[in-house]
Amino acid sequence: MSFWLNSSPSIKMIMLRCPVDLFPLRNLSCPFGHKYRTIEGIPDLIPPGREIPETVKPFEELYERYDARYDKHRILFENEVKAIDALDIDRSSGIEIGVGTGRFAEALGIPVGIDPSINVLRLARRRGIFVIRALGELLPFGKDEFEYSLIAFTICFAKDPRNLLREAFRVSKNVVIAFVPRDSPRGEYYMRKDSPFYRVAKFYTFEEVKELVRERGEVRRIYSTLLSEPGVERPEEPIRGYHKGAGLVVLEASRKV
Repeated sequence: MSFWLNSSPSIKMIMLRCPVDLFPLRNLSCPFGHKYRTIEGIPDLIPPGREIPETVKPFEELYERYDARYDKHRILFENEVKAIDALDIDRSSGIEIGVGTGRFAEALGIPVGIDPSINVLRLARRRGIFVIRALGELLPFGKDEFEYSLIAFTICFAKDPRNLLREAFRVSKNVVIAFVPRDSPRGEYYMRKDSPFYRVAKFYTFEEVKELVRERGEVRRIYSTLLSEPGVERPEEPIRGYHKGAGLVVLEASRKV
């Protein structure tokens, strides 16, 4: 039988596909002989032998520490959620690429998430997210399976951001990217910080992300937040447009016709 993901009562069921050839999976196998497994009930759709990026390692090993930072920095997290939420998109037919421990997907009502780290997925599943172990550059879904893809704080950990965006625009008509600009005070602070997570990250400027998006999409809306200095945590409302110095920029784009 085919492998379906019952992602949400409010949207259609999603057929999982082989990330290599995109054929529908039957019993986690495709007609070309690619076979997959589940880990504690979580479909593991990373092709056998495929190299896992080094950026995954700290999240796999320090997942509890990573998750705890959202409680420690609750105000920052709430500001980040508000900036994404300002887009007022229909997230019930969405996927988060790089879902991590599910904090954003849970807060925003996104039903499906993928991530290459099995340990963060275990926590995301506890938060009610339907999770799949997969690479953002090899998504196990067909074209236009979702209305929106969210890429929140993931592009700086992607091995190949161009392929990540190619896949996001393939499986969804619209893509939302939330990122910390490299040339912002917060970006510069994170790059100096001795953190196992930021040590493996590659930050991008606003212009660099915009150019990557424009290869496949058309920018529609932008919001900025976290205009306070690094180390200062205070409630902020998102501001429309790109504001230089913002520690978080949220960019929404639609696939080019």
